[in-house]
Amino acid sequence: MRAARQLGVGGAGRTGTSLAVTEHPGLLAMRGTCQATSKPIRALKVPAGKGLGGRVLLEKRPITLADYLSDQQISHDFNPVVAQEGLHGMACVPIDDGEDLIGVLYAGIRRVGSIGDRAQANLLEFARSVGPMITAARHAEQQTRLRVSAERQRIGRELHDSLGPLLFGIGISARKARERVGEDDVADLLVDLDDIQLQASGAASQLREALRDLAPASAECAFSSVLQMQVQPFTQRSGLPVSLVVLGPPRTLTPTVQGVLLSSVREGLYNIERHAGAASVVITVKYDDERVTLVIQDDGRGLPRRFEIEVAPDHGRGWGLPAILGRAQALGGDVSLFNNDDGGATLRVCIPTGRGDADPH
Repeated sequence: MRAARQLGVGGAGRTGTSLAVTEHPGLLAMRGTCQATSKPIRALKVPAGKGLGGRVLLEKRPITLADYLSDQQISHDFNPVVAQEGLHGMACVPIDDGEDLIGVLYAGIRRVGSIGDRAQANLLEFARSVGPMITAARHAEQQTRLRVSAERQRIGRELHDSLGPLLFGIGISARKARERVGEDDVADLLVDLDDIQLQASGAASQLREALRDLAPASAECAFSSVLQMQVQPFTQRSGLPVSLVVLGPPRTLTPTVQGVLLSSVREGLYNIERHAGAASVVITVKYDDERVTLVIQDDGRGLPRRFEIEVAPDHGRGWGLPAILGRAQALGGDVSLFNNDDGGATLRVCIPTGRGDADPH
């Protein structure tokens, strides 16, 4: 928040600035404060419609108040926090990423009165500049989270595939050996076999617990991790960096929809590796209320002139994209492939999420 000191709201000690970002579309969480004097404001969470920030979140426009504590434009759920901070005149402006609101920026003064025009202009300018920084930080955090989740799934698979059968085999062998031991055999051997079987059973239980701990926290995280796992082999093989971006609150997708999206990623990356001559790739998954959209963009040489996805390809063209088009259309969706204005190509797959709840067979 050091940059917020340059807003020119007022003298030191008489002002306060703070930044809140969206935890999800209906909730703001305070992430930074400058010249705050109390702890509650630093941990504040603001639902849409509540207080000044919640009103800006709802209306997506700047709002200024001469006295927060008495102004009738807002609700007064947070008056105790604001009063403890000693703030009166306040302004709040939205921060967006070019499409969605991702946070708000507050500025306040410790006296009744409006914040000046120059300070408001500075506040708007700073909000515009901080939007890309918040988006970049979120994307970096998201990339790290997806890589960790994908690695956990990889370790889980390896544990399941290697140790699981081994422990099961040990337990079966110990049980069979014990069944073959006659009454005249040494009693200590029976004790040893029982001990082996008990240890194998205990180890198998611990393995199951470990696999549960390694599993993704939700089905939504699992799908993003699977996408990340599609990206890693491509990058290792081709040397091309791939950024995976998830926009909007992830939601559970049916197996049919997931299958179309995963096939699209595989086919898109395959075609980029073979034909594009690209230097980088960006994969974006955007969740809306009624649809999910997958966008794969590269910065390569682009498509041949008059290229179209054919339902039944000829002239030696492959069946990959036509098959994906057919599967997407069966779910009420669509697939498009086109050149970018600044070079490279974009594959877009859009599928309604309110349909396809049952696999069409």
